[in-house]
Amino acid sequence: MSTQDKVTLENIAQFLYREARFLDDEQWDDWLECYAPEASFWMPAWDDDDRLTEDPQSE
Repeated sequence: MSTQDKVTLENIAQFLYREARFLDDEQWDDWLECYAPEASFWMPAWDDDDRLTEDPQSE
């Protein structure tokens, strides 16, 4: 295992900063490459009335 592959606080911070930069710069393809192809990414979603949606697949 290389130093780059080890789970350290520094490597975790670098990953989070890199991920945030991709999002800030709207580099969606680069952001998606941060994750395994089979990964699911869920985040809270709000409707037009500022309420959390109950079914993010249909709302």
